[in-house]
Amino acid sequence: MRRYKLEKADKTPTAGLFPMERKHGHDRAMLENSFRETGEAVEELIRRSAADGGRVKGFKRGLLPFIGFLIAYEAHHRGHAMHALKQAKVKFDSRQRMALW
Repeated sequence: MRRYKLEKADKTPTAGLFPMERKHGHDRAMLENSFRETGEAVEELIRRSAADGGRVKGFKRGLLPFIGFLIAYEAHHRGHAMHALKQAKVKFDSRQRMALW
C-alpha cells in the first residue's frame, strides 16, 4: 500500500524501489529492506509536499490528512498481523507487543 500511495502521489520516490511480488518469494531481509526503502520514500514525499505548501497529488485533503491516513493504515494492518499470530497461538510478552508499534 505504501508503494501504491507513493506512485499515485508522485512517481519519483518509487523509481528505485524493488517490487514485492509473490514470484520473488519473501524472506525477512527482503521485508526489512522494503519497509526501510518505502519509509525513506514516504519521508521524501512528505518533505517535498511540505515544501510545496502541503499539497499531495492524488490526496486532495493535503499533507496532514495524508500522514494520518498512512498511520491509520499501518496500525490497521499491524492489528491484522497480531490477530493472525494470536490465532496461531504465538505468545508475546508486553515488551514484544509494544515493539510492533
